[in-house]
Amino acid sequence: MLSFNFRLQNPDEIRPWGDNPPNLHWFGLTFGWFWVDIGVQQLFRYSSKILDHWAQEPQSNISPLPFDDYQVTRYWEDLLEMVPSILDPLPNDLAARVSDIESWRQWREYVDAWREASDDDASMDIGDTAMRWWISRTWDNGHLRVPPKIWLWSVDDTVHIRWDCRDILRDGIEVWEARHGEVAMPKSEFINAVKSFDERLIGEMAKRIEEIKSSWSRPEVIIAVESLEREQNYRATIGENALGRIHRDYEWDEVRAAMAMIETNFEQAK
Repeated sequence: MLSFNFRLQNPDEIRPWGDNPPNLHWFGLTFGWFWVDIGVQQLFRYSSKILDHWAQEPQSNISPLPFDDYQVTRYWEDLLEMVPSILDPLPNDLAARVSDIESWRQWREYVDAWREASDDDASMDIGDTAMRWWISRTWDNGHLRVPPKIWLWSVDDTVHIRWDCRDILRDGIEVWEARHGEVAMPKSEFINAVKSFDERLIGEMAKRIEEIKSSWSRPEVIIAVESLEREQNYRATIGENALGRIHRDYEWDEVRAAMAMIETNFEQAK
């Protein structure tokens, strides 16, 4: 049901970094395309209308796939950074609040307004505390020119994935093919999907490094093989470490208190 997918570009076609001299490293060599199959939906897939629109732009680069071309490592890093928070189950009261999609959207907008109006550190800290836990379960994707809105969290032994891209427009055109939805799955299924993504990316890069060591056809592009191997060994440990820990730099009672303070202010302002 859930699969994190990617395709790496041929290393002979990857644009090098810098020009003195041009070079490629581990991160750069993961250039390619990434998407998420979730049921019948594909997250990170651009809509056909926006692709047609962008194709009309001057000097547009037509991608062979309907996804953004970028270093796949960035998606992998962002997902693994979220995993400890995703696997930390929400308390029942907060899970109930999140389940009401419309009221939760309105609450997030109110907190944004609170933070924008904050004129001292204490008020700003309240806003941060009220939403830090949700932000850590929000897939950022800041490298994309128009990021989708995707959230992942767990309740007991179930992982929820929600997306809502209906208001993400460029020149009045919806950017993302998957407009909105939510799925729930056993935590074990989510963990297996993350493990599979991690193992496939690390495995593809291991093969890529061996191929580069045996035959590199671009002598004008510098590759430090020993550095590649060191980073490969380090990267191979990240997935297991992320799946093996729970991360929380706040207490739930602090979150509840901050939310209550903001709600009290909201009620008094009515």
